Amino acid sequence: MENRLLNRPILITGLARSGTSLVAGLISACGAWSGTTVPGNKENIKGYYEHINLRENVNKALLKKLGCDPLGVRSLPPTVLPEEEDFKKIVLEILEHDGYKSKAPWMFKDALTLALLPKAFPECHLGYPASRTRRNY
Repeated sequence: MENRLLNRPILITGLARSGTSLVAGLISACGAWSGTTVPGNKENIKGYYEHINLRENVNKALLKKLGCDPLGVRSLPPTVLPEEEDFKKIVLEILEHDGYKSKAPWMFKDALTLALLPKAFPECHLGYPASRTRRNY
């Protein structure tokens, strides 16, 4: 599965309620592959666009291993990640298992994306909302 699209994912990150799901939804609507994602609920009706297995089995697992909050709210990961992990291989196996055929760019949206995945994919495209989304409750 080595090709240009595979090695240049679109990684979307940002704070909670900042519009990351909107950005991810737009990128997905433009043809980027997002895989099996967290479904919507009353807080985010159209869905979160966060790949379930990448979030749970890569991001959260690594944060736990580093002794950090797996939700990324309290203690953040160190800027230097362990070298022994082959993040790229793990991510590619998860994508392939979920049906990614490398016919379109793939995307991943998660608040901790910037901390974890760019190490494995240094040529990735990073996307994040430029402005804070205001919501009236």
